[in-house]
Amino acid sequence: MDWQMLTLVGEDQPGIVAQVTDALYQSGFNLGETSMIRLGGNFTIMMMVGSAQAHGDLTGQLAPVAEKLGLQLHLDPIRGALHQPLIAMEG
Repeated sequence: MDWQMLTLVGEDQPGIVAQVTDALYQSGFNLGETSMIRLGGNFTIMMMVGSAQAHGDLTGQLAPVAEKLGLQLHLDPIRGALHQPLIAMEG
């Protein structure tokens, strides 16, 4: 799967996560790992998003949601994979 790093930043408000993840789901994208934080009244979310199939331009599909919520959207292709937990060694 090809992963992309989606970053959204804007004023904190109810419904950001719900609307963004719904748009990803409706567009056929998978959600990998996420990191969210609230700083000084602002909300930042970083998400690994990907798809096993081509589903078109992710930025174009999320732009209406980002605009509606007043969020800055940034998308970067990334190399990497989902986090794999370390296996504890018995000794």
